[in-house]
Amino acid sequence: MLAIEAEHKEVPEKAEEVKGEAAYAQVKREIELPVGVELEKVEAIYRHGVLEVHLPKKPEVLGRRIEVKT
Repeated sequence: MLAIEAEHKEVPEKAEEVKGEAAYAQVKREIELPVGVELEKVEAIYRHGVLEVHLPKKPEVLGRRIEVKT
């Protein structure tokens, strides 16, 4: 299982905007990983507001390349 938790708090920059309100959001997700994922090599990168999760496959799941002779 891959568990993702995120929270966002937006605080107003100007003093005039402060009225006791601030934007807040919280997200929790659990995702079942596919069979054949190499768990030791899973990577997650967060940049520019986007979360990228890389799930490399185990070599035995990738299959093999067969040369076609002509």
